[in-house]
Amino acid sequence: MRTRWDVSPTHGLPDNPKKLRILALPPPGVGRRDTPEAQRVDAKWRSELLDIAKAVVPQLLLGSERSFIDYDWERFLSACVLFDPPDERLEEFAQLGPFLAASPLPSGVVAMAASPVKMMHDPFEERRVAERAWSSIFEAVFELYLEPQGLARDGVLQEIHEARPEIRETRDQEWHDLRLRTYIEVDENTTWEDMKAAFKMIDDAREERPKRGRRRRDRLRCVQCAVLHDQNGWTYEQIAQRYAWSDYTLVSKYVADGRNILQEG
Repeated sequence: MRTRWDVSPTHGLPDNPKKLRILALPPPGVGRRDTPEAQRVDAKWRSELLDIAKAVVPQLLLGSERSFIDYDWERFLSACVLFDPPDERLEEFAQLGPFLAASPLPSGVVAMAASPVKMMHDPFEERRVAERAWSSIFEAVFELYLEPQGLARDGVLQEIHEARPEIRETRDQEWHDLRLRTYIEVDENTTWEDMKAAFKMIDDAREERPKRGRRRRDRLRCVQCAVLHDQNGWTYEQIAQRYAWSDYTLVSKYVADGRNILQEG
């Protein structure tokens, strides 16, 4: 993307994170943003950011709509295009993004960026609402535009499907490819015991059991430690002091994991 847009990234971090919204815009030089050309350029910039997001951001963090990119992701990915963070500030740069596992709210409550708790409408009711709306639109099209021309709706639909068989084929394939996900429905009558029993049923039915044991080390911190030690010459003692670790041997484990992550690409 940098090559296509002729971007020479700045070595550093945005001087004012509060102005990150500016980074969601195309690079300077496109003129006024209310002109058709500026809007075209803006749409292209955002489209390319979406392509990057689809390629590298886990779907759970990106959201449910593959055609939509969250504004916070848009800002952060713009920053990734326009900036190269210094080796010793990788974690600080990552904190500009919306994908931290958890972040404290002013009240002290911890908010998760990818919480498993979802608020959603009943999917069957949503589908019925959408189907009724589209059915009403088609009825209006037939009554206002087709029937006055002597065209019968059944005949029109038959001709459409014969001329465009890919419509049904695509629908059938997409239905077949839909991924089944497991949800526990909670209403005012659901108890904590019900929840535990339902989750146990789901957990028992899993084909692949989750690995238990010690929590994995943060991958970004491992990379940061490896870069500091191998590329910047920091000693284990210096890295331990940076993170207030009393055990210097812990650094070697982070460095080793970071090297493996970098080798994996």
